[in-house]
Amino acid sequence: MFARIVLVWPTPAGLGYTRRTPMRIIAIDYGRRRTGVAVSDALGLTARGVTTLRNLSDISAVERIAELAVELEAEAVVVGVPFKPDGSSGDAADRVLRFVARLEAALTIPVHTIGEWLTSVEAEDRMRAQGVPASERKRRIDEAAAVVILEEFLGERERLANRGERG
Repeated sequence: MFARIVLVWPTPAGLGYTRRTPMRIIAIDYGRRRTGVAVSDALGLTARGVTTLRNLSDISAVERIAELAVELEAEAVVVGVPFKPDGSSGDAADRVLRFVARLEAALTIPVHTIGEWLTSVEAEDRMRAQGVPASERKRRIDEAAAVVILEEFLGERERLANRGERG
C-alpha cells in the first residue's frame, strides 16, 4: 500500500462522527485539470468512484460538486490535500486549500481535509491489479484516487471510534 494519510483536520471523532453515525460522504481528489469524485454508501462503510470533472474552472467545479452533494444526498465532503511527507504545505497543498475555502463557502455541509500523497499511485496499482486496461486507467485515475482518499478517511473515522470505545 503506497498511499499515506498524514493528517485529518478537524478529526472525524472531534465532530461526533463515529462508525455508528451513518452518513454518505463525498471525497475529492482536486487537480487543476481534473478533479476526481467518490462517494461512500449511506452507512459510510464503502467507497466508489463517481466521476472525473475535466477542464472546469474552480467556480464551475465547486458548482458541480454542490450539485453532486445534493444528488448523492451527501452529509459531508472530504478533500485530499497533498501535504509534503513531513506534513508541511507546498504550492500544491496551498492551491487545494484555496479550493477547499471555496467549497466551504458554497456548501451547507461540513468540508474536511485529509492529508494525502501517492494516492494516484495507489489507485493506479489497484486498477492494474484488477486488470483494468491502460486507457481506462488513465480515464478513471482521478476518481480512483478519490476512492483511496475516502477509504482512508473512513478507516481513520473507524480507528478513532474504536479508540474512543476503549478509552
